Amino acid sequence: VVTGAGTMLGTILLGHPGTRIRIVRGGQVGQPTLLAVRFPAELPTHSREQRFHLDSSGFLRRHDYVAEVFGTWAAGANHCLHAETVDGLRFYTRRRVVPALGGRVALPGPTLLWIHLDEIQVHRRAQPPLTNGPFGATDPGAPAAWRQR
Repeated sequence: VVTGAGTMLGTILLGHPGTRIRIVRGGQVGQPTLLAVRFPAELPTHSREQRFHLDSSGFLRRHDYVAEVFGTWAAGANHCLHAETVDGLRFYTRRRVVPALGGRVALPGPTLLWIHLDEIQVHRRAQPPLTNGPFGATDPGAPAAWRQR
């Protein structure tokens, strides 16, 4: 997923048609897991190639990507430090982004982005928005149920 939306929506987007997931290590219940993901070109994400580091309970600990809007050099490691569950949805509410060498090795600093979210509310819509923007009703990246009218 808006800056930061990638990490908030990243695990949801793993189920998007055309997304390819490769288990780099782990992958068994109760084991830390590293996923290498390639998103389809039409999906608006930080970068097509991303990595998701999950701990043994399935909690996203780190999300690696290149912020391609800045350039191919803008590799970051988004550390997920805390999460809250609201209405059955997990939100990573404390995050710290640091540079990553080669997109794989997280540096200790400097902090490029610090995200601290409080008071999360989920508002459900009876109908999806009628926009053509990312994930609007006519966006090809929108969930299929939204496009069926």
